[in-house]
Amino acid sequence: MSDGKGGLRRVVRPQTRYRPLSVEQDDERSRLLSNIQSFYHHASARHTAAAICVGLLDPVSNILANTLLSDEVAPPVDDADLARRSLDGLVAFLLYFFPYLADWDAVRYLLLADADLLVAARLIVASRGMTAFSIASAASEPALRLAAQVAGHPEPERLVRAWMSLSSRLH
Repeated sequence: MSDGKGGLRRVVRPQTRYRPLSVEQDDERSRLLSNIQSFYHHASARHTAAAICVGLLDPVSNILANTLLSDEVAPPVDDADLARRSLDGLVAFLLYFFPYLADWDAVRYLLLADADLLVAARLIVASRGMTAFSIASAASEPALRLAAQVAGHPEPERLVRAWMSLSSRLH
């Protein structure tokens, strides 16, 4: 799963012809991480939020749903660590679902979508001129599993089952 440099091994190598400068990539990743941290703040105002921000709803709802889906009372977790792990999981989902997408491009779409996976996926579909798209495709389940694993979820299979059950009602 990992390439030894902190990234995922890729089946398809994305184009790098239009790669933004490293400082721009770092800035966008930092802004996205800050946005995700603010979602933890908002979620904590409603409930003790201690779960990853990976799912098929808006980011705050994903945090709350994943917290409520957890069996155990989670020990206190650093929001910054959860936000970083969530960002990695969200990027992993998009890279699995769109294998030609570059890491920095996934971050950029997530930033534009305010860390909402479905909005980011629809932005990618629209910008790439794709004609058919369904989050209920066969790629959704393994993409969610990978996202949960990359984000360090303790029970990725359980998260996938719960979200696939929920997503069948999203149509």
